Amino acid sequence: MLRSTLAGAAAGALSGLLVLGLAGRLAMSATALVAGLRLRWSFGGTVEVVVFGLLVGAAAGVPYGAARGRLPRASPLTGMAWGALVFGLLLLVPPPAALSAFAGVRHVGFPTVLALFGAVFLAYGLLLAWLLRRAGAAQLMSATRPTFPTT
Repeated sequence: MLRSTLAGAAAGALSGLLVLGLAGRLAMSATALVAGLRLRWSFGGTVEVVVFGLLVGAAAGVPYGAARGRLPRASPLTGMAWGALVFGLLLLVPPPAALSAFAGVRHVGFPTVLALFGAVFLAYGLLLAWLLRRAGAAQLMSATRPTFPTT
């Protein structure tokens, strides 16, 4: 169980960094473009979004990794469902940075923001499930590999 939990944290951190962080930053830019705003990227803002993605990804990966053995079938669909659940929880309790960012593009409409960021979280769950599946396959391969005595 500890190994699955740690694998979930690591896969969640990597998925969070790549998808929630980097793709999330792109989704923010797309939202600004749709709103007709000028794109303003800053190094500090990008680091903030990427670190937030990494932390949320790792935190969300822990329970998914721990529950992976109890899921009916760990598949891309379960990963996407997990991503949707994480997104739903963040909609219920949004971080302050998300509230201030949404205030600037409120006229774009909630459905547009929901679609863009919903897709990001679905992709997060998909990558998380894929990474954990690969980690499980690698672990299974190493566990079944024959060992030969050395002299």
